[in-house]
Amino acid sequence: MKDFTSFLEMDGIRPAPYSANSHWVALERWDALKPREIAEELVRAHALIYEKLPKRVKAVLALPEKERAKLIRERKKELAKSK
Repeated sequence: MKDFTSFLEMDGIRPAPYSANSHWVALERWDALKPREIAEELVRAHALIYEKLPKRVKAVLALPEKERAKLIRERKKELAKSK
């Protein structure tokens, strides 16, 4: 697990456009990190974002895919009616 400054010291990695203030980085090429390292960092990034989601969003994401899709369709229809 590396931190933001450690990544920036590596060749082929730079601050992510529009997200550098949140300490996100962008790969300039795929071989800047080993595939296993990329996978590990993506899992870590997903966990960081997921933990910041509201409880109701986490509850929707926990639904089976068909139920989630149905709920999203219904909410979109409700939003369209209110406009």
